[in-house]
Amino acid sequence: MYLKIKNRASRAILYTKSTLRIKHFRGHGVHSPFVYSLVRQVFMKYKFSSTDRSLYNGLRSEDCDKKTSRQLQNLYNHCSYSTFFILNHSNHSTYNSDITSDIIVISSSIDTHQIDEILESSLNSGTPVVVIYPRNNKKRLKTCLTHIDSDKYLTIDNRRFMLFYCDNKLPRQHFKL
Repeated sequence: MYLKIKNRASRAILYTKSTLRIKHFRGHGVHSPFVYSLVRQVFMKYKFSSTDRSLYNGLRSEDCDKKTSRQLQNLYNHCSYSTFFILNHSNHSTYNSDITSDIIVISSSIDTHQIDEILESSLNSGTPVVVIYPRNNKKRLKTCLTHIDSDKYLTIDNRRFMLFYCDNKLPRQHFKL
C-alpha cells in the first residue's frame, strides 16, 4: 500500500513539473513578439524552412541529434544569419572575441570556464550564443543558470539547448519551452 502511494505522489510531482514547462510550448504566455515568432516559426516546425543546410551539416558532424540540428538550422534561416561559428574541442583554442559571426554555437565538449568567457564576450559584441546540451553535467547547467540569473540576456531554454541573446531591444527575460 505504501509503495502505491509513494509512486502516485512521485507521479503527481513529475506531472506538475512537466505541466509547468508546457506553459510556453506553443507560445502561450509569451509576450515578446520576437520569442513568439521563434516558438511558432522555428521550434514548432518539423521540416526545414529553407534549402540551406550548412549549420545542420556542421552540427551533425559534431554528433548533435537531428532534432536539435534542424531547429538550430531553422533558427539560423529565420533570423537571416549569414555566418556561424561552431566551437568544439578541436578549435576551442583558436576562438577569440575578434571572430565575427552572426551566431556562436558551443558544442557539448567545451568546458564551463570557456562558456563563461564566451558569454561575457558576447555581451560586448551582441552576438547570440547557443549552448548545446546544457544539462550534460551539473557544472555546465550551473554555469548556464548563473548567466540566466544575471538578467543580462534574453534566454530561451529549449531543454536540448539554451539561447542567449544580448540585444538592447529585447527584454531581459527567461523562457522555458
